[in-house]
Amino acid sequence: MSDDHHRRSASPRRAALAGLVSIACALGLAGVAGAQDGDRPAAPAPKRSGFYLQQVAAIGPAVFSPDGRWIAVREDGGAIAVIERAAAERDPKGYEPHRIAGGLGDVANWNDWRRRLAGPGIAFAAAADGGGAVELIAEGGEGLIHATVSGAGVDLDDLAAPAGAIPILTGRGGRWPVLVPVDADGDDGWRKPALWVVGAAEWPEKAPRVRPKTLRWTDDGAHLVATLADGSLARIDAGTGALETLVARAAVEKAVGKPIERVVLRAFGPDGKLFVAGVRPYPEDMRGRSGTYVPAGDEAPTRGRNPGSAEPGPGMPQYLYVADGETLTLIKQVSLARHLDTLLVAPSRALDRFAFLQVANDGGAGSGVPTIWAGSINAAGKLTEKELGRVVDEGLEAPRFRALATSADGSGAILLMEASREKELRLDDPAVKKLLGGAPKEMAAPLLSQAYGRGGARITDDAVILSFASWGLYALDAGEPGLRKLGLFGEGIARFAGETGLPGEAKDIVYDATSGWLVATVRHGSFDSKAQGMLLLELKAP
Repeated sequence: MSDDHHRRSASPRRAALAGLVSIACALGLAGVAGAQDGDRPAAPAPKRSGFYLQQVAAIGPAVFSPDGRWIAVREDGGAIAVIERAAAERDPKGYEPHRIAGGLGDVANWNDWRRRLAGPGIAFAAAADGGGAVELIAEGGEGLIHATVSGAGVDLDDLAAPAGAIPILTGRGGRWPVLVPVDADGDDGWRKPALWVVGAAEWPEKAPRVRPKTLRWTDDGAHLVATLADGSLARIDAGTGALETLVARAAVEKAVGKPIERVVLRAFGPDGKLFVAGVRPYPEDMRGRSGTYVPAGDEAPTRGRNPGSAEPGPGMPQYLYVADGETLTLIKQVSLARHLDTLLVAPSRALDRFAFLQVANDGGAGSGVPTIWAGSINAAGKLTEKELGRVVDEGLEAPRFRALATSADGSGAILLMEASREKELRLDDPAVKKLLGGAPKEMAAPLLSQAYGRGGARITDDAVILSFASWGLYALDAGEPGLRKLGLFGEGIARFAGETGLPGEAKDIVYDATSGWLVATVRHGSFDSKAQGMLLLELKAP
């Protein structure tokens, strides 16, 4: 086949990939980073494509309204900040969000397992009224808070709901899905809580038990889809609570030939098709034992190597299927060697093509030098891939990727990359000397760890080495496999050449595909420490 033919046939695919997202990543935040960077030159900012809200003491993940106009997030102290994005963008320094007294006190500890399962406990309504106001409900200290927010302010009223209810999903048609703990099962009451729909008059007294964070609305807003406590995927009538099994756990077990713990929805497709994952159960003989479980036998990972019990396990194998009625087509088996590794399969809208990325890290516990592969999987599960090598910037340790947006035809995706980067703090540096205040050398590591809010410091003869966070945006080309960097961000003290600096570590990065905006809460250090604000970044669609 001639080179000319390659060029002609590739151009529609390139157009689809180029049309996915374009972005200018220099945000004009050099003033924020420069306060910690000393004499380091500021990063160039040729085009502004985002802004920073230092006045919002954000903790935990932000929640977008369905139209992307409003953003809600909890703050240190428990208040809920409600931000009108366009107004904040016009005057980032002077803007003040609407604030609702949350009544929960300080909920900064987002390592709490219940909050990891149930999320921030905030949900918007599906649509604003004609005047631009929007409804939201939120977990409060004495039940649900129901608020109507507009440019003029916030109006509160009562909303009847079961005790302990936590909002989990956008409301539609005056109905709000909430989770309610089932106390009879102890901790399992929050791991598999009851689903209730506030505002649905006929909702049954015995509500279905679901897996948190698996809930999705169907496009018509009449049903919810969730993984049930028994592991099957079901459709739930939002008005009556009636259940219909979509993909039975037993059916996936039969297809795999091994026990399956749960079936999880990955994406809706046309004509009732579904992209689902069957997740294997943790081995019973490993429960309560020390050590790290790595899949073995025919499920053993084919790439990467686990360094042992000094880091968490890689998670259980998954089997990715397209479900079309009772027909299950295997797309990919996913088995990882390490929790730092990535195996990403991002579907097209038709579920007939899948962008593929795999990262395997070689190295000791908590670190890794990555090798990266990219490619495409067809509707029959055939993988075509290419080894890309390292690709990411030198010095980035154990990069982990997830898809933010996938092109309609599956030819590419925009990926979020999160990694770490070591920074050497020399003991003879004047700024370091000031932080140490004349303390002996043996105290340098703990004092600098405390100053920068992170553990794992290492000391050498003349420096302390700390690990800082970096994250970036990449474009994945699945047709002619490749990975292109769009922008890289780092903590100000550890910002390297080409990175946009932030005054802390970006956490809880959330992307809203409807509006094309990304929000990251920024905190000082790796621990739950002082909030530094919020970064808002637009991924501009041409």
